[in-house]
Amino acid sequence: MVAGRGAEMRTIAKIILTLIFVSSGAMKILDTEAFTSSVASFHVFPAISIPVIVATVPWLEILASLEKKTKSWQGGAALTIFALCLGFATLYGTAIALGITPDCGCFGDNPLLKATPPEGVVRGLALAGLAVVVWAPWKKQGKHPSTNDEPSTGD
Repeated sequence: MVAGRGAEMRTIAKIILTLIFVSSGAMKILDTEAFTSSVASFHVFPAISIPVIVATVPWLEILASLEKKTKSWQGGAALTIFALCLGFATLYGTAIALGITPDCGCFGDNPLLKATPPEGVVRGLALAGLAVVVWAPWKKQGKHPSTNDEPSTGD
């Protein structure tokens, strides 16, 4: 593999994740009613928790995707995106297990971007994979992902 190829792949992964998560978070913020309905349609969250999810997840998506622009937080932001993607894939996996078809509102009402539960699992895992591409350099170098600092030696 060419030496600069990994950096190019990380840059492309960062751009893709930023575009996806900023737009997804913005759509959820702009139409909280639709997002609330979407979250409720999974039938896995207590009703009392849904407003908290609706109020925090979109902002977490946006902030984590934009934090990748700040070098000192790139690893932590990628790890946050990774966790969100695994959570989304798990939600869709749960929908499959429950035999339900939730109303995916991740990208607004665009029918081209709505996902069936199996598509949601694949999409969540694929995006998690992109987050690993972004996060891997910090993990490989033994640096703490959220600060980009060298690990403590215990001295």
